[in-house]
Amino acid sequence: MIESIRFILTSVALVVYASHCFAASFQGMLVKITDGDTVEVLHNGRAERIRLHGIDTPEKGQAYGNKAKHFVLDIAAQKIVTVEVKDTDRYGRTVGEVILPDGRSLNRELVREGYAWWYRKYSNDASLGVLEAEARAAGKGLWRDKNPVPPWVWRAAKRNGGRADPQSITLSASSSAKQATSANVYHGNTSSHVFHQSTCKHYNCKNCIKVFSSRAEAISQGYKPCGICKP
Repeated sequence: MIESIRFILTSVALVVYASHCFAASFQGMLVKITDGDTVEVLHNGRAERIRLHGIDTPEKGQAYGNKAKHFVLDIAAQKIVTVEVKDTDRYGRTVGEVILPDGRSLNRELVREGYAWWYRKYSNDASLGVLEAEARAAGKGLWRDKNPVPPWVWRAAKRNGGRADPQSITLSASSSAKQATSANVYHGNTSSHVFHQSTCKHYNCKNCIKVFSSRAEAISQGYKPCGICKP
């Protein structure tokens, strides 16, 4: 009798474990795009809402909000994608990374092309910070604006019924710079072959479009440390 109970419990545990593993990744057609970071993918016969993990795109009504949505439409709509499930958010949405048929990550492509921020509050993936820094240096997408407003600041302002607080934007920009430093992001001047750290006044110079994830990487590619910021 005891052995039978053990067998049943073990079988149930295996079924639960298998279901959990299956749920960690699934494939389906991307059938709807709510905005740049929220899509719907067919799963088990229904459209499942997916919040893209680690990124935050401009909101509707915000600069580049529609462009982020249309970017997703162009490269992902009606395609069979793989969803790597990370979590479930407080709204009950699946949070995950969407992998396109060619193997690229939709999440990362949005950051790479300047249509999304690295959502530092919910992701510690510093490589997203490197992609953000590259897009910023190249002036891609939302980084064409002089002072782009982070979507989380914009949402907070909307909840409060007012405009975004300039101080909040400044603090957010300062936080981004600190995160870039902690992620060891350096900019290299492709003309002088000198590289700078994020606190340097030359960090975003006209020709500072080469991005390195470490000091050693910059030096290995023939770049010299800046004599001012001494990275």
